[in-house]
Amino acid sequence: IAYSDDGRLLATCGADAITRIWHAETLQPQLEIFTYRPAKQVEFASQDRRLILRMGTGEIHVFDSLPDRSEVASSGLSIGGARLTGLGRIPEAKSITITDISDNGKVIVGDFRTFSDEFRSFRWTRDKGIQVLPLPAGYQRSYVVKVEPDGNRILGRFYISINTSHLGWWSDVETPPKMIPESESIKYIAARDATGSQIAGYLREGSDTSRAFHLDGNQFVELSGVDDEFHSRIESISGDGDVLTGYSWSGVRNPRSISSRQMRVVRWRDGKGEPLPGFGDGPFNWIASGSSDDGSVVVGFRWREGKPWGSDRTFAFRWEDGQAEFIGELPGGRVLSVAEAVSGDGRVIVGRSETPKYMTAFVWDRAHGMRSLLGALKQCRADINGWHLDLAMAVSRDGTCIAGLGIDPQGNYQAYLAELPLEVFSDSSEKAVSGK
Repeated sequence: IAYSDDGRLLATCGADAITRIWHAETLQPQLEIFTYRPAKQVEFASQDRRLILRMGTGEIHVFDSLPDRSEVASSGLSIGGARLTGLGRIPEAKSITITDISDNGKVIVGDFRTFSDEFRSFRWTRDKGIQVLPLPAGYQRSYVVKVEPDGNRILGRFYISINTSHLGWWSDVETPPKMIPESESIKYIAARDATGSQIAGYLREGSDTSRAFHLDGNQFVELSGVDDEFHSRIESISGDGDVLTGYSWSGVRNPRSISSRQMRVVRWRDGKGEPLPGFGDGPFNWIASGSSDDGSVVVGFRWREGKPWGSDRTFAFRWEDGQAEFIGELPGGRVLSVAEAVSGDGRVIVGRSETPKYMTAFVWDRAHGMRSLLGALKQCRADINGWHLDLAMAVSRDGTCIAGLGIDPQGNYQAYLAELPLEVFSDSSEKAVSGK
């Protein structure tokens, strides 16, 4: 048993492997933390914003940034902090997409299309909800590219017309973005990732060619594809900026067209692109959608050349140590699974897979393979309250916060944030949650 410094909170631990935080005066439960092994001792630290658990095995677990009493009481937290939160609806939105999530899961960014066919971007935080981001003067639409790890700045791309786009940074939700001068000298540029001062993606040469680029500070480098292929895109940058990952292909400019051919996953170092080994032979297209912080793990999906994307068997893959592996699909539907994003350490992958009635959001880790995200939340006794999760589109650096799109209990399409304890990805999680 431990009391917080101000005497408001009481923490207890026991043989059931659940550490509980209580309101000290009313003894109303405030939070449950599931540790999968019983804690021997519990104590508050750092002005009651951290909880330290000392396990019987000698391990020490530290839980950072505990919610304050008022936040915990209304949060719906369950075992290990697992919860599902709807981000709220945008009344004017015809459709919505999620692009990125900050390292701590507290900031989510994305885009929406209005009923009048305007394209705008938004930021979501738990305290402010959804806030629409302002357009720069003279631009007609915006798309979010990336939120910085701390959630403070957001990179966007902005269109003057359908064939003219540039880049800029939002620093807050009230001020128009600050445009990046180097991007304004290019007619059409589309960033796909950013880290620190580095930005990468693709640009268009004329109307027919897509070419990968890398912008480091004010140094702009156009990158080539491989062999005779002349289309290329970068999808991700390693944390140190040394490794760029994307893909290159021949055929038409649209990589998902029926006419796209020989699509290969490519890694660029020092301005030179080389196709990654281990993807096998055959008439297949491979698209990389993300990579781990150090670039050693790449995820994406594969389908057969000459087939429209989505009409043929599509396989989500994970590449590491020179070899690609398929990570499976959820049961009951067509063989159609797409890996959308991967955690910083490469251990957790999120995406979507077809099931009999719906497209269904999945989460993958080595210990459990592919499982529905709703199933993982149920395992932690989170209140899912009639939700169906269609798409998992972004994951935090540690893999515990996942954002995507789903159908809420009222039947509305809505963005969501799913929070899972890190232990749910451990080898012993199923046995521990069931109490066996």
